[in-house]
Amino acid sequence: MSLALRPDSFAAGVSVVGVVSWKTMYETTRGDLRDYFVRELGDPVEDAELYRERSPLTHASKIRAPLLILQGANDPRVPQSEAEQIVKALRDSRKTHEYHVYAGEGHGFRVTENRIDSLRRALDWFDRHLRRG
Repeated sequence: MSLALRPDSFAAGVSVVGVVSWKTMYETTRGDLRDYFVRELGDPVEDAELYRERSPLTHASKIRAPLLILQGANDPRVPQSEAEQIVKALRDSRKTHEYHVYAGEGHGFRVTENRIDSLRRALDWFDRHLRRG
């Protein structure tokens, strides 16, 4: 969302298990989290415009900075389908991005090798897109 709403402020970004559509999150998440969304954003039908406006996917066309997306394949909170929506939007608009899914991981990365890999990917991403040379 930051890359979209402040495109002049960021030269690159990394999204780790990020929500991109509050509507689809509401539709795909478990009940207790749905209750949370209703408390925070209102009813998804009555307040559909608020859900849409607060969703990064709505503003994806404004993203100019390269974006690395990291996702757990078995995330029970933010399903892989969230990441795939932003990847499709970036791909369709030919924006610079990379996408990596960690098999067997959930909301965050518990396997040591995956934690190390995700940090290395992020560092490499920022090295490639922030260093001037």
